[in-house]
Amino acid sequence: MGEHLPPLGIGVLQIFVWRTPMTIQNKAKLLRKYRNLSRVLTTNNNIDITFSGTQAYHVPGRINLPIGDFSDDDFITMSMGFCDHELGHENYTNSHWYHEAANRSPYLKGLLNALDDYHQERRLIADFRGTRLTLRKLVELCKEKGIFRVLPDEAPVPMYVQAWVLFKVRSYLEQPVSDIFNDTDKRVLSIFGPKFYTDIHSLLSTEVIDGLVSTEHCFNAAESIFQLLIDWIEDNKAEPDDSDSQ
Repeated sequence: MGEHLPPLGIGVLQIFVWRTPMTIQNKAKLLRKYRNLSRVLTTNNNIDITFSGTQAYHVPGRINLPIGDFSDDDFITMSMGFCDHELGHENYTNSHWYHEAANRSPYLKGLLNALDDYHQERRLIADFRGTRLTLRKLVELCKEKGIFRVLPDEAPVPMYVQAWVLFKVRSYLEQPVSDIFNDTDKRVLSIFGPKFYTDIHSLLSTEVIDGLVSTEHCFNAAESIFQLLIDWIEDNKAEPDDSDSQ
């Protein structure tokens, strides 16, 4: 979601597209509904809304939603959640910080996206209480369809940190991912050790999460976690085997 879609973020929907008169009609009806909704949820009366591909994303002045089977109830439910989420980015995200993160590392941008998703959804729900239900249903279907999941054992080590961040803040938002977070939390302790585990909890404590009131604050938190991971990788590089030099 947002301007970048992390491997575990909401945004990638695997679907088949059925082009029938009914689905085309449903698509047009949904597009009208979303355009009207955008005038309520954002201050932009002319936001461009498109359906294409399998990714939901936002750039200033435009949101894209996945295209799929417009006669399928699950697809429609997810589409409504995607729409609310991306409109939240239009209202509350400062894209400058995404560019700053991208200039450093795609991974840092992914961490920022996970935190900024939380930041903007929390503000969206506070301003428009009805969006809580659509966003919760989206998360439930993301779990059901394997978009939100426990990482496989062979996943690259940095992905565990990104998953930990993603599910920690979404759990704090009272979305139904605490089971995935608890499993990921245990894996982070096992993989990275107690010092890293203590440090990352400190960097994303309750107080820090409460302080994620802007994209800039999310960038600062993401940067600290990114640096913690870099330091851990540097400290745990394999030492040369003395026997190899003999």
